[in-house]
Amino acid sequence: MTGAGASGGSVGAAGSSATTGMGGAPTGAAGSSATTGAGGGPVGAGSSGGGSGTCGNGTVEAGESCDGSAMQSATCSALGFTGGTLACSSSCQFAVAGCTGGTLTPSVSASRTSCTAPCGVFFDATATAGLSGSDYVGANWNWDFGDPSSPHRGAIGFVVAHVFDSPGTYQVTTRVHDLAGAAGLATTTITVSPMSGTTYYVSASGSDSNAGTSTTTAFSTLGHALTLAGTNKSILLRRGDSFGMNSVFTVSGVSGPFLIGAYSDPADPSSAAPIVSSSASQIANVLSPDIRLTDLHLVETAGGSGIGFANAPNALVERVEIEGVGSASVSGLLSFGIDGSDTPIFFFDDHAHDFIGYGLYGSKTNDFAMVGTTIDSFTGGEHGVRLQGGNTADPGFSTNAFVSESTFAPKVVSGAFQTQDSITFRGDNTKIVFVGNHTTDGAHFQPQNTGVVEHISQVLDEGNTFIDPLATDPSYVAENIAAQHVYIRNNLYVNCGLPLAIQGYAALPANWTDQIFVYNNTAYTYVTAPAANTNQFFMVRHFSTTGALTVRDNIFSEGAANSNSAVVSMDGAGTDTFDHNLIYAPNATLSSPNTGTGGLTADPQFVSSVVTSAAAFTLASVSPARNAGMNTHVYEDYDAVPRTTATTDMGYLQ
Repeated sequence: MTGAGASGGSVGAAGSSATTGMGGAPTGAAGSSATTGAGGGPVGAGSSGGGSGTCGNGTVEAGESCDGSAMQSATCSALGFTGGTLACSSSCQFAVAGCTGGTLTPSVSASRTSCTAPCGVFFDATATAGLSGSDYVGANWNWDFGDPSSPHRGAIGFVVAHVFDSPGTYQVTTRVHDLAGAAGLATTTITVSPMSGTTYYVSASGSDSNAGTSTTTAFSTLGHALTLAGTNKSILLRRGDSFGMNSVFTVSGVSGPFLIGAYSDPADPSSAAPIVSSSASQIANVLSPDIRLTDLHLVETAGGSGIGFANAPNALVERVEIEGVGSASVSGLLSFGIDGSDTPIFFFDDHAHDFIGYGLYGSKTNDFAMVGTTIDSFTGGEHGVRLQGGNTADPGFSTNAFVSESTFAPKVVSGAFQTQDSITFRGDNTKIVFVGNHTTDGAHFQPQNTGVVEHISQVLDEGNTFIDPLATDPSYVAENIAAQHVYIRNNLYVNCGLPLAIQGYAALPANWTDQIFVYNNTAYTYVTAPAANTNQFFMVRHFSTTGALTVRDNIFSEGAANSNSAVVSMDGAGTDTFDHNLIYAPNATLSSPNTGTGGLTADPQFVSSVVTSAAAFTLASVSPARNAGMNTHVYEDYDAVPRTTATTDMGYLQ
């Protein structure tokens, strides 16, 4: 099965050493042998993903929303226009320039429209006027970056980001389809220039007395090369070499663009990223704007921390592997540490593994992007990634986070996870797009504890896979939501004891957790529970809030023996709307299944329930869930196949 139409995230992990979990499902690359590399991050299908397909061969393949004349039955009308001719772009995305009758014009703000390759650009469409209900969170956004060589050719969401690796002029197309069915598009031009300054080379066989300006006159140490850092300059380390350091390497006082990367020596070719190992208390500090770290393998040998960023806007970390951070006696050390002075900041196709503490901790950071990154095999601390906004005691919002196509998998020892959560969004945190990711231990949008006043709002949670590889814990919660205005759609939950906990917090107003929309998700829960287990199993539990929850077009297949099961459990005074859901729980009592009007109690008849299968959780042609849903204005499914009729299929796949 390929990844989400949401963002191309694959069910499997990035890296060459992916391990398998429940049912053979990849749960993340393990160990230092895994690297993402160029194009090595999770890729998948959809109007967003990069992918393995051959663009231009006329066949829709994994990673493509269309190709040649093959449009997956999509038309301009199905995408919200009144007519015209739909085409395929050079990035194998839907090209809608030939569609007519669009009534919306996206207002797109780019963090910059010109830069030096490689460079990240953050895009924000939240100022778009004329959307139905002024609801940019619920609207459907599709982006084509006009970059066919990228492993991430498109994206979805009201805020997104992209890295342009090569010089050129790029036409970025933004397409919107709102809750009333209106559509439109806009184009943004991004101009990318080459580095124009001196390139310095460093190899293990070089000498710091050399000129350093060619592969045959390379320096021998990174420290010496850094003394020559400057605007439009590059320092390249030879692939296959190792460079030991006993002090933190620091980039400061440099006005970027400036790059530290890798090269392959024709005289001694290698594809392995150069290793920079540090026995200091930290590997690196980035203290200047517009710095790029690419194609490196960083190793902390003394249990110190990783990379720290301060006053480093437009920092880019791309195809970097990092390991060995943290120690058993000291917790909370970081693989990547960022703060509010680093906006925007970009992590693309990286791999952090075998560390203790946080993989990344960001505090009050705007315009944060993580794409195609694997964070796995970690222990200790609380989270693989924590994006922390402020609160009443420490004011300041985090705004605009885009996390896509990434994999989060903490280490499992003796049948138990060795940390609390894979990724959390906490504090005063708003405008979050979490799409096309894979996690084995939960993603949570909630205050850091019940005693603090922290507000999370405006969240798109789409096209993700949540797979519990243990399949033994009925209390496993895939997502905790204590936030306002959240769309949860086209997600897959496998063997999660409770896929969704929608809850209030004591320190927040009773109605803060409000406007939660759960549409077109599939939950398959067959955990190994004790025979005498009397727990109830739910797809959604709504409690401790007076806010509103709407649950539609979902499939909940649950096989444990227990006293009762339901699609929705209502444990409080909240307003619940649920209809057109399906539940199948052959070993449970269904006194109040809460499927709602148009709901079904029936076997969904999946073609396959093996997550590694290409047909995983697709509906058989005779499935009762086909054409049994209602129009939730979710215009594409997990694989970016358009939902073209008012009566649509239930679940995450059309």
